[in-house]
Amino acid sequence: MLSAKAMQGYSEGHGWCRLFVIGAALVLVACQRDISIKLEYEVPQALVEQSARKVGIFFPPKFSAAAYHEESDERGTWYIDLGSAQVAMFNKVLGDLFANLEQLPSLENLAVDIALVPHLNKVQFATPQESGFEHFESWVEYRIEFVNQGGSVEPWLVSGYGQAQAPRFGSNQPGIETALKQALRNVAAKIATGLPKNAQLQSYFGSTGQ
Repeated sequence: MLSAKAMQGYSEGHGWCRLFVIGAALVLVACQRDISIKLEYEVPQALVEQSARKVGIFFPPKFSAAAYHEESDERGTWYIDLGSAQVAMFNKVLGDLFANLEQLPSLENLAVDIALVPHLNKVQFATPQESGFEHFESWVEYRIEFVNQGGSVEPWLVSGYGQAQAPRFGSNQPGIETALKQALRNVAAKIATGLPKNAQLQSYFGSTGQ
């Protein structure tokens, strides 16, 4: 019989792995720690009434190139490219909300009713090994600024949560990717339903008589 010590092993570059006895065979379950993801995601159509207001969207360079990077003894090396996916998400949901959405190269000389400027505040993850649950989890939070020629008004915070069922065997990468996609989908849904009711935005449009 294998001792408790023999039931664990360390694989270089893959972290601690568990050995399970199935019959007389030893099956190595790869606990892949290193993760590299370029997130690609298509947000579904938002079933909302479009506004005719002329709205601009400005993506700061840091937002378009956003990436999650972590190096730790516990998790290994994680690199997740979020930039193109979150730009696509904002373009899609805002395009569904505003018929006259314009992408802005800068915030100078604005020729729109109002400009929206998104910022990624935080992104977090939890694996089943860390949470004790049988699923991966992801949280994201965005801060959306409203800017016009007179300056900016109080920003709006919107967050999203996603989860993905943990496979019995295999690496963490598919679960992390799926959970993050679900979190972005959750953000898109909150923007689609919440932005038309946002007090700061509606106050601005009301003050301009639009």
